[in-house]
Amino acid sequence: MKFERSNVVDGLCDNLKQWVNWKGVVSDNLKNLKEIVENIHSEDNVKYKVVDVDTQSNTPFMTDRGLYWQFFYPVVSPEKPKLVPFDNCQEMIDWYWDTGVSTNVRPLIWVKHKGVDFDVLITGYNRGFVCVENTWKNMRDLFNEYTFLDGTPIGKEEE
Repeated sequence: MKFERSNVVDGLCDNLKQWVNWKGVVSDNLKNLKEIVENIHSEDNVKYKVVDVDTQSNTPFMTDRGLYWQFFYPVVSPEKPKLVPFDNCQEMIDWYWDTGVSTNVRPLIWVKHKGVDFDVLITGYNRGFVCVENTWKNMRDLFNEYTFLDGTPIGKEEE
């Protein structure tokens, strides 16, 4: 595999948490890291997975083997979970608020239409349907046509 210096991640990089669950090469010096990367013939040979990062340390990358390393060279991104629509409104509300407390209060949830750049409010809930833009949508339509304001899909991981 070709070594690209710009792909090397160390403790000075922004947002180290994004590398959790990535597989790659780790080392405490760049020369050794380069040699290991250049000797990788297949992604199957990558043996380390980042399981945690310590942003306050000079060796921030904790691997699945329990050791911390200074440098990380990402090779294999984590698999994205398959998302499916929520089963009902209450499940969506519970996921959105993530409080663990069931309540009869219907929250104000803003969503964004995937094809248009404007935000809309969910104005009604009825079991498996929500009212968006004065139209009742089932959870599958909501999943296919809208996202939460931050771009997060309106769905859950498939079980």
